[in-house]
Amino acid sequence: MRPSRLASCAFVVFVASACGAEGGDDAGVTRDAGRDTGVDAGPRCEPADGLPTPLVCNGHASLCDRPFDDVAYATTHNAMSSDADGWIPPNQGPAMWQQLEDGVRAMMLDTYEDDGETLLCHGICALGSRPFVDALRELRSFM
Repeated sequence: MRPSRLASCAFVVFVASACGAEGGDDAGVTRDAGRDTGVDAGPRCEPADGLPTPLVCNGHASLCDRPFDDVAYATTHNAMSSDADGWIPPNQGPAMWQQLEDGVRAMMLDTYEDDGETLLCHGICALGSRPFVDALRELRSFM
């Protein structure tokens, strides 16, 4: 059976830093700030050693007061389709992890369904595919 496209447009993943300035709402690691919401949103971001204080938004303090949709983010098209991961033909040189390390903060990913599994493919899955859940785990690991 041929994989079918899940959506007519690419799935876009935005990777944003949740770290705030020291002493701010997002500094340190908290789970629910003492509120019993019934939802575990996971740990919050803790500033890493060696980073400037206060931390700034995507490297520029001038971005901190701007709404999300007023900021341009480095984005890669078919981010999963990389030479590093052996895709034929690749759209990107480095793998997704390296793209994130290089400052990419939005990734366009094409999703397909194949026998109940969601895959990332670029056109023909036989030329390269990756389980969507694996890509999400990689993004979560980076964050």
